[in-house]
Amino acid sequence: MQHLSRLPFRQWILPERKPIRKSIRTKASTTPEILPPLYARETNFTHSLSSISKDSGKPFDLISSTSLNNDAVIDQIEARTQLDRGQCQALFFALTREFALIQGPPGTGKSHLGVQIMRVLQACRSKVHLGPVVVVCYTNHALDQFLEHLISVGIEKVIRIGGQSRSASLEGKNLRVIAKGQARTKHEGYQLATTYNALEDQEQLVKSLLKTLNSLKGKPDWTIIKNHLSHRHPLIYAQFPRVNLDGFTTVGRDSFELWATAKAQSKKSSLDSLEQLLAKAMQNVESISLGDRKRLLEFWAEEILNGITSDLFEFVKEANQLQQQLTNIHDDVDRRVLQTADVIGVTTTGLARRIAALQHVQCKVVICEEAGEVLESHLMSSLLPGVEHVIQIGDHEQLRPQINNFNLSLESQQGSSYKLDRSQFERLCTGESGRSPFPVAQLNVQRRMRPEISTLIRETMYARLLDHDATKFFPDVVGMRSNVYWLDHDNAEEGAKADVQQKSHSNVWEVEMVHALVRHIVRQGVYNSTDIAVLTPYTGQLQKLRISMGNDFEVVLSDRDQDILLKEGYDLEEEIIETGRTGNRFASTIQSIQKKRVSELLRLATVDNFQGEEAKVVIISLVRSNEGRKIGFLKTNNRINVLLSRAQHGMYLIGNTNTYSAETMCAQVLCMLHETNSVGKAFGLCCTRHKETEIHVSQPDDFARLSPEGGCQLSCDRRLNDCGHRCQAKCHSDSMHDVFLCPQPCQRLLSPCFHSCQKRTCGEDCGLCVIKINDVLLPCGHFKDDVRCHQTQDLGKINCAVIVSRRVPGCNHVIEVPCSQNVAAPFFSCPFPCGVNLECGHSCTGSCGRCTRIGANDQVLVEHAACLKICGRRFGTCNHNCPRVCHPSQECGLCHLPCEVRCAHSRCTLQCHEACAPCVEKCAWSCEHQGECGMPCAAPCNRLPCDQRCTKDLSCGHQCPGLCSETCLEGYCQDCSVHREARVDLLEMKSYGELDLGETPVVVLGCGHFFTAETLDGHMGMAEVYEQDVRGVFTKLQDMSAILARAVPRCPDCQCPVRQFCTQRYNRVINRAVIDETSKRFLVNGKEELRGLERQIRELESHLETSQQEILRWNQQDVVDPARASEVTKRLQKRHEKIRKLEKAIRTFCSNVDDKNQPAKKLHNATVSVVRRKSIDELTADLTIKESVPAIARDRRVTMGGRIAQLQAQCITLSDGLTIAKAIKKLSADASIKMPGDSPDRLANSFFRSCGAFIGECIAESLPKLSVEATLYYARVVRAYEPYCHTANKNIQQASGYVETAKKLLGNAEELCSHPFENADGLRRAVDEANKLMGKAWYEAVTAEELAAIKNAMVGGPKGIATHSGHWYNCVNGHPFAIGECGMPMEEARCPECGAPVGGRSHQAAEGVTRATNMEG
Repeated sequence: MQHLSRLPFRQWILPERKPIRKSIRTKASTTPEILPPLYARETNFTHSLSSISKDSGKPFDLISSTSLNNDAVIDQIEARTQLDRGQCQALFFALTREFALIQGPPGTGKSHLGVQIMRVLQACRSKVHLGPVVVVCYTNHALDQFLEHLISVGIEKVIRIGGQSRSASLEGKNLRVIAKGQARTKHEGYQLATTYNALEDQEQLVKSLLKTLNSLKGKPDWTIIKNHLSHRHPLIYAQFPRVNLDGFTTVGRDSFELWATAKAQSKKSSLDSLEQLLAKAMQNVESISLGDRKRLLEFWAEEILNGITSDLFEFVKEANQLQQQLTNIHDDVDRRVLQTADVIGVTTTGLARRIAALQHVQCKVVICEEAGEVLESHLMSSLLPGVEHVIQIGDHEQLRPQINNFNLSLESQQGSSYKLDRSQFERLCTGESGRSPFPVAQLNVQRRMRPEISTLIRETMYARLLDHDATKFFPDVVGMRSNVYWLDHDNAEEGAKADVQQKSHSNVWEVEMVHALVRHIVRQGVYNSTDIAVLTPYTGQLQKLRISMGNDFEVVLSDRDQDILLKEGYDLEEEIIETGRTGNRFASTIQSIQKKRVSELLRLATVDNFQGEEAKVVIISLVRSNEGRKIGFLKTNNRINVLLSRAQHGMYLIGNTNTYSAETMCAQVLCMLHETNSVGKAFGLCCTRHKETEIHVSQPDDFARLSPEGGCQLSCDRRLNDCGHRCQAKCHSDSMHDVFLCPQPCQRLLSPCFHSCQKRTCGEDCGLCVIKINDVLLPCGHFKDDVRCHQTQDLGKINCAVIVSRRVPGCNHVIEVPCSQNVAAPFFSCPFPCGVNLECGHSCTGSCGRCTRIGANDQVLVEHAACLKICGRRFGTCNHNCPRVCHPSQECGLCHLPCEVRCAHSRCTLQCHEACAPCVEKCAWSCEHQGECGMPCAAPCNRLPCDQRCTKDLSCGHQCPGLCSETCLEGYCQDCSVHREARVDLLEMKSYGELDLGETPVVVLGCGHFFTAETLDGHMGMAEVYEQDVRGVFTKLQDMSAILARAVPRCPDCQCPVRQFCTQRYNRVINRAVIDETSKRFLVNGKEELRGLERQIRELESHLETSQQEILRWNQQDVVDPARASEVTKRLQKRHEKIRKLEKAIRTFCSNVDDKNQPAKKLHNATVSVVRRKSIDELTADLTIKESVPAIARDRRVTMGGRIAQLQAQCITLSDGLTIAKAIKKLSADASIKMPGDSPDRLANSFFRSCGAFIGECIAESLPKLSVEATLYYARVVRAYEPYCHTANKNIQQASGYVETAKKLLGNAEELCSHPFENADGLRRAVDEANKLMGKAWYEAVTAEELAAIKNAMVGGPKGIATHSGHWYNCVNGHPFAIGECGMPMEEARCPECGAPVGGRSHQAAEGVTRATNMEG
C-alpha cells in the first residue's frame, strides 16, 4: 500500500526514516506537528463541548486550531466538565489531531473518555457532514460494552454489525434486523427474484449431475450411457434400436443392456487401441469381444465423467457469480441503512467480512477501542475510503493481539524480527529507531483500584500512575483481615497431558481453596454477581473450577472462554457432582439472601478474556507449582499487568511463591506484599460480630470448621428482631441474621380476635386466623357453620349457601340459587333451560342466559348453541340411524356401521353402506307339509308358509309353541316360561297365557319379542306376496312384479328390523326388501366413490398443468445434454406413475360397478340357473322368472359414470402427453428424452374408438348429458393430436379425419343440449367454445384461457344421489331419483341425466314417472 501511495495517513503511520547524526544523537527527536482533521481545518472551526459540559445550557466551544500547550483552554475544559486533567488533555488532543493515540493504564477511564469524544463529534455531525462514526473493537464484549455506554448517554441511532452480540439492549440495533424493515427498490426486488430462481435452477442441475456421477461408481446406468452414445457415437447408438423394422417395440431388457452383459464369442481382450475398437464398433458392435466391451464401457464412462466434471466446474463458477450478485444486492440495502446511522459498531473480523458494504458508506471518523489488542493489519483495513479522522484508545502495556504461531510473536526469540503480535498502537507509542516519536495523550488518574492494589502496577509498570481520591475510601472486604493477600502453598500442579481429559495445567488443591473462599465471601451477604470474579491463566483450571463451583453456584463464562474450552475438548455439559459438604443448605441460604436467580452469582474467566472488565473482589488461582519454577506464559509482564489490575476493593492470589519468584515482575510484587505482611500460608478471616477473634485458614476444610456460617465458631448472641427470641445459629453476618427463621414455637396472639397463632414455628408468617367458628349470623338472616375467624371480620363478604327462589329480571324466570347470588348483577347468566326447538328438530340444551343476550340499544339477541345431540335420522339405504352429532345443514353421508344382512349359511362382514353379495346357496326353509324352497337363499321364497304347529317337544317335555319349519322356541313354553303375561295377540289383545296354541301358534322374532302368527302375518303384509282363501289359508304365490316393495319389516314392539335368519316364514317379504336395500346401497355407494374419483381427476389435471410448464422450460434450448435429458425423463416417469395409479383406480371402480357385479344381477343369474334346472311341470306351476327377481336397468347410471370418468382421465393425460411429445419432436428428431408408456399415436387411436362407442351407447341409453361430455373430451384430444401429427410429420391424413368426426359430433352435441337436463346451458357454452377451437388452424396454439372457458362451462350443479330417507322414482327413461319428507311429489323438476320431467304437483307424479319399486327402502 505504501509503494502504491494508497496508505492513508502514511506520514503518521509510517514516517520517513531520518539519518541520526552523531552530534545530536543524545538529543530528543523533534515531535511532528499533526494537523487537525480535514473537515476541521476551516478558519475558526469549533467543536461544541456543551454536550459534555456541567452547565449544558451555556455555549462552550473549542477552536480546532488552538495549540495543545494552551493551559488556559485545558483549565477551562477541566472546570466545566467532569473530566480530570489528563482526560481533558486527551479530549483536546483527539479532537484537534487527524491521527490521535490515547494511552491509559487500567482504570483511568479510557472507555468513558471515548464516549465523551463521541458525544462531541455527534454535536458537529450535521455541520461538517461527518456521516456515521465507525467504532472498531477486537472483541464482541468490548464492542457491546462501548455501544451500551453510547445508548445510555442518548446516542440512539446505533447500528451493530455482526450476530455475536449478547447484549439485550442491542437486539433491535443489529444491521440484520434493521435491514429486514428496509424497503427494496423494484429493480432490486426483480434482481433478487431472478437470481434466486437462477440459483435454484443451478442447484437442480448440480444435483442431477451428482446423481449421474454417483451412478457411474457401481453398475453403469444404461440410460446415461445410451444418451451419451446418441450424441458422441451415433453410429454405434443406431445399432441398438428399441423399435425393429416391422414396427414392434422390444419389451423386457434393453438391447444395449443385453449387449453389455451377453456372452460374446471371445472373452479375451484384443490388443487394439481404443480408436480401433471404436471403428470396429461402428461397423458391428456384436463382433466386439466381452473383454473389449468392458473396455468400451469404461471408456464411455470416463468420457461421461470428464464431461460432467467440466459441467460441474462451470455450474459452480456460475453459482459463485450468482451468489456474489446476491451479496451485492444485499450490500446495497445495508449501505443505505448504514448511511442513516450516527454510529456503526463492528469488530475487526466483522469489518473484514462486510468491507464491500462499508467501503461505500460515507464516513469520516474511525474510533478504535482497545487498540492495543488489534493487529496492525486489521487496523489498516478499518481505514475506509474517505476517512479523515482516526482515534485509537488503548494500552500497549496490557495484552497484545493474539496470533496462531507463537514463533512469530515478540515473546519468542525467533519472532523478534517479525513482531506480528505487535499492534500499530504499541509500535507508534514505543517508537522506532530512525523515526520521530509519535505524540501520545496520556491518562494517569485511575479510579478503579484501592491504593494497595494500584501500588503493585505503579511500582512495576506505570510510574506516573495516580490514585483518585475516591479510591482511598473504598470499603474493606467484609469477612477478611486483609484486602490484598497472596496465599502461599506448595501443593503440586497437574501438568498438561496428551490424553483428552488433561490438555492444560490445573491444580486441584487451589480449586478447593478458591471454592471455599468464594463461599465464605458470599456468606457475608454483601456482594452480588457483578462483585466477585474468579480468574485463572489456564483453561484446564477453568474447567475444574466450573465443575466444582457448580455445586453451589451457576457459573457464568464468556463466549470466548466457552469457545476455548470446546476447542480444547472439554465437555461443557459435564455433570456437576455434589461435593456433599454444605452445598445444598448453603445454596438455599444464598438464594433467600440474594432474592435473585441462581444464574446471577459468579463469574469465572481466564485472564486473557477478562481484559477491560473489573470486579470488587477478584480471586486468582495461579495454578503453577513445580520444582522447576516454570510459570508458562505468566512470565509476560503484559499478562501479569492485566491479572493484577482487575480488582477494586480486594484481591486474593493463591499460588506457590517459590515458583513465581523466578519471574522478575512477580518477584517485585511479592517483595511489596512481604513489606505489608500480605503473603503467608493462611488467610486471615474476620468475624463481623467478634472482630477480636482471630481465624486463620490454610486448608479448604478449615473454612467449614472455623467459620461455618461466615462468622466465627461462637454462637450468635443477638436477638431476633421479629420475635425477640435468641438466634440459635452460629455467628454469621447481619444479612444472614436478618433472614434467619426462628425454629421455636410462636407465642404471638392474632389481632383482633386474640387467638393463638396456628403456625408451628416462630419464623413463619402468622398469616390470617383460620380457626373455624359455627353459628355465624349473616346479614341476610341465615346462619353458617365452619367459617374461618378472619372471614368474620367482614360478614358481607361471606357467601351464603342457603338455596332460595329468585326471579331473574328481564326473562322473569324463577330459579333456585344460593342466597348470596345476585341475579340482578350484569354478569349473571340465567340458568333456566332454553328448550327451544332448533332447526334440526331437537330441543336446545343451552340455558336462557347462554342463548339470549342484550345487544346495542337494549335489543334482545338470540343465538342458540350448536346442537350436541345425536342426529338420529334414518339412512336412506338401510334401517340404521345416523350416529353423528346433529348436523342440520349437511347430509348424513354413508352408513359405516356393520352390515346386518345374515342368513342360515353366512353373514355379511362389510360396512352397511357397501353392497353385499347376495347368498346364492339353496334356501334352507323346508317342512313335511309344504316341501322345500327351490330358490337361492337371498331370493324371495317360492313355497307357501306352513300354518301347522310344531310337533316337537322342548327340553322341558312340553310341545313346542311355534310353527312347523321354524326353529323350536326354547324358553318360550306356555306352561314353564315367565312370558305368560306378555301381550302376543294384537288383534284380540290376548296375553300368551290366554292363547290356544293349537289354533294360533306363536312366532319369535330375532329381538326376543313374540306374537301370534296371525298377528305377524298381517303386520308383515303376507297378503301382498301370497294369496289366501276365505279361511286365511295360504293357497298360492302372489305376483309381486307390480307390487311396491316396502322397507324391511320391523318388530311391532321395539321396531328392530326382522331378519331372515330368525324367522324364515317371512323370507318372501324380507328378501325382496333386503335385495332392494342392497341395490340402493350399491347405487349410492357407487356415486360416492365416483365423486372421489372425479376429485382425484381434477387434482391430477392441476398437477399435470403445473409440471408441464416446468418440463417445457427445460426443453427451450436447442441441444439437451444427457444429464438434462435424464432429469426430464425421470420427471416424466414420475408423472406417469401418478397417471397409472389413477387409471388403475378407475378401472377397479368400473369393474366393481359392472353389471355382472351388481347384487341384483348376481341374484338374477342364480335364480335363472335354479329355474332352468326345474322340470317343465314345475315351471308351468310356478310364476315367471321376472316376478322373482328385480330389474337391474336402474344401475346403469353408475356404470356409465365410471366410464365417463375413465374417458375424462384419458382425455387429460392424452392432451398433456401429446403437448409434451410435440415439444420433444420439435426439439430434435433424435431427442434422448423418452416418453413413458405406449406411443401417443396408439393411445390416441384407442381413445377415439372407445370414446366414439361410448357416445353412441349414451344416445341409446337416453343419457344426453354424458354424450355431450364425452364429445367435448373427444374434441379436446383431437385438437392436441392434430399439431402432434404435423410436428412428427406422420398420420396427418388420419388426424384430418378425426377433426371432421369431432366437428360432426359437436354438431350432434349442440342439438342434444336442447334437452333440459342438468347444466345443459353450461355444456352448450362448452360446445360453442370447442367449435371455435376446431375452427382454428393446427399451428395456432390453444391458450390456457380457452381451455379454462370449456372446463368452467362443464362444471354443473351438485351430483350424486341423496342418502336421506324417502321414496324413489324412475323418470320415463328409467333413471332413478329420490323424493324426501312425505315421499310424494310436490314440485316439478327435470331428470339430471336426460332432462325428462320428474316430480309433480299436489302428490301427483308427472307423466311417465313411475315408482322405483326396487329402490324403495
